[in-house]
Amino acid sequence: MAFFIQYEPGLSLRRRRLSSRQGSMTGQAQGDAGMFDTTQCSRLSRPWTGIVLSAGLVLLAAPVAQAEPVGYVSESAGGIVRSGYGECVHTSSWSEGLAITQCEPALAAAEQPAETEVAAMEPAPEPVLRRINLSSDTYFEFDRAVLTQEGMDKLDEIARTLRQARDPSIHIVGHADRIGSEDYNLKLSRERAHAVEQYLLQRGVPARTLEVSAMGESSPVKECEGMRGQALIDCLGPNRRTEIEFSAFEVVEPER
Repeated sequence: MAFFIQYEPGLSLRRRRLSSRQGSMTGQAQGDAGMFDTTQCSRLSRPWTGIVLSAGLVLLAAPVAQAEPVGYVSESAGGIVRSGYGECVHTSSWSEGLAITQCEPALAAAEQPAETEVAAMEPAPEPVLRRINLSSDTYFEFDRAVLTQEGMDKLDEIARTLRQARDPSIHIVGHADRIGSEDYNLKLSRERAHAVEQYLLQRGVPARTLEVSAMGESSPVKECEGMRGQALIDCLGPNRRTEIEFSAFEVVEPER
């Protein structure tokens, strides 16, 4: 007995029984399971091949869908509808935030964050220290170690300067005139130096910055030769002094 498979459009595959005579009228393929009509089998394969190829053509021809811009009226072909003036037609939901470059280039560019140029910050110049070298003489009455008003005014000015300065260094040197004994004048000059020291301490000058010494009558600024009495006392007035030498640093802000 021989069997073959026949395909008929619209119908399911069915198996037909053939006689040995019918099987010998066509080309036959013989195997362990029997004889099959190879002509009918080729008829079966052709319609399916056509279906597969047709499906492949449909898939290749199908266009890829593209996202339509939001806020614009689109054509069926995918483009944006334009007015007679060439302007893109907006939908009711359009806003400036939906602007696209091809329709509103100025608005679209404004939406892009501008690149901010960060200027290189130059470091502020550091304050500098400038050395101050000053000197002042404070005068005393004859045979006394009490500051005069003129002397206190000078010391007030010095104290203000030192409070604003950095690393002050103050040297106070007491002096006396030549009237009297040398030992007495040395003691008197030291008392005058300490009088200045105490006044500066009362004005807020740190004690660690102060240094005191005494010269007695050994360093006069006037000799007054040939004079006696009150004339000599008046002439030797500049020798009854206390010299104040100080150095410090003041903060100088550089020009910007």
